[in-house]
Amino acid sequence: MNSIKLNSALVAIGSIALSAIAGCTHAHQSPTPATAPAREYQAVDTSLAGTLLRIDAADTGVAIQAIDIPSGRSRSVLGPATELPGGYNSFFVWAAAGPDDSGQVAFIEAHGTPKDNSYAMKIIRIDGSGQRTIVHRQGDVIWKRAVGRSLALPAQGSKVALVGEMHGTQMPGALLEEGPLEIWDVTPGAAATPLVRTMVLDCGLAWLKDGKHIACVRLVPRSWVPANGANAISDPAPDGFGNLFAKWDRVPAICIVNAETGEQRTLCAGACPILSTDGQTMLVADLQGNHQPQWRKVDVMSGAFQTVPTPPGKLYRRYVALGASDDCLYLQLPQPGETSGITKYYSPLVGARQLFLLKAGKLGQAEGKTIGNDFDPRSDVSFSSK
Repeated sequence: MNSIKLNSALVAIGSIALSAIAGCTHAHQSPTPATAPAREYQAVDTSLAGTLLRIDAADTGVAIQAIDIPSGRSRSVLGPATELPGGYNSFFVWAAAGPDDSGQVAFIEAHGTPKDNSYAMKIIRIDGSGQRTIVHRQGDVIWKRAVGRSLALPAQGSKVALVGEMHGTQMPGALLEEGPLEIWDVTPGAAATPLVRTMVLDCGLAWLKDGKHIACVRLVPRSWVPANGANAISDPAPDGFGNLFAKWDRVPAICIVNAETGEQRTLCAGACPILSTDGQTMLVADLQGNHQPQWRKVDVMSGAFQTVPTPPGKLYRRYVALGASDDCLYLQLPQPGETSGITKYYSPLVGARQLFLLKAGKLGQAEGKTIGNDFDPRSDVSFSSK
């Protein structure tokens, strides 16, 4: 099973708080397995087969929901928060990844009330059983950036990668979130101390097929980007990739880190790595803030890339998974004739946002088949192939 994680960095590059979602003031209370009825999703004709995790799905009455691809069948993994006095929720899910080959899901449960600002990284089985805490720390995940949204679980499930307490790194036109890459051994009885490897951006993590190497995003001197990726940071790039950071002295780059030794290599410029189901290629995006990102399909070994065509129109497409024959899953704004709701909880400075549709289609092509709707653009999803 191959697990990949879509990070919401594409929604608000450099935002200090990635937009508070429903119930972002919370208190500590252990959640229970969900009992709410599963929501219906549409079956699709695709070569992709696996599980997509949807978090904080308020309209479904669950905190983590698992959707089978391609059948569309869904199940509850983690039950909903309860409301506490003062309007606080008992918890909210900050990030989730998996499931792995054994059916484990990793997630970050966050709390935030006047009495409790903390978070815990936990493991739970896909059927809602076996919940256990790997680490519990003090710190506000929203306002103090105590932990990133990037979370990754390899197929074998013995390690979880996350981005620890972050600080803002100001670059021209973007405030980026940077923190330590932490590798946690989640085997029962393992020491509760992570391996800390390098400073990374909270712009996505993806384990490679061997379960030893992980793709992350670092700010590196542009001279570190390999020659075969030079066009990624030219001014302007022929395919429009990386215009935001074309003149930065340091650029966001995909780095492959050996989780055991800390050795690393720079693969290419870009962010938000999404490993293909065969492990040979990955999708990477540039940083475009609230505008449509440019995507590339990159060879994991050589760094050679192909530009992914951008379909016409204001689609704001965010890829979720890449399979054989360029089959893909993606989140996209609804087009004329399509329906989706708007966010219920939002910042008054920003206003309500249009919710996304989850679709299956072909990489770079205009239209695909809708699987489900009302996906909050501020929340992450995670896909694991069978």
